[in-house]
Amino acid sequence: MRAACVCVFLVEYMNEAQYPIQLVARLTGLSAHVIRIWEQRHRAVEPQRTATKRRLYSQRDIERLNLLRDATHAGHRIGQVVQLPTDKLGKLVAASSSLPVPAARAGAEETPKSGSRLDECVAAIQPLDAHALDDALKRGATALACLCCLKLCVAGA
Repeated sequence: MRAACVCVFLVEYMNEAQYPIQLVARLTGLSAHVIRIWEQRHRAVEPQRTATKRRLYSQRDIERLNLLRDATHAGHRIGQVVQLPTDKLGKLVAASSSLPVPAARAGAEETPKSGSRLDECVAAIQPLDAHALDDALKRGATALACLCCLKLCVAGA
């Protein structure tokens, strides 16, 4: 019972953790400028603000920005997908990632079939694509933070 309470607390804490825009930019692979534009023009996310008006993003905001990034990389216009609820956006991205990649876009944006983080990194290293490797490592770090928290809760370590 106590471990379950701790687990729920940690998951809620991670969802409510606040990240500054520069860190969010690194975690998502989006520029701070794009994040601000998506926020202002499209209301993609609504970050909290400090007393000095600095933006602070939650884990949910980061996950949504990652999905929006993936949807736009798959060819969808931000104006078309930004209003979708996060669960439908996730389904759209999953469906889009199963489509074949056109020859003109093959290479750095091609994702491995297995979907593992290691395969993503290897796929980026083979053509010496530093940007794709950096993006894959950022996505892995974000996912790992959530998984490590849950592992600590479940294992009680």
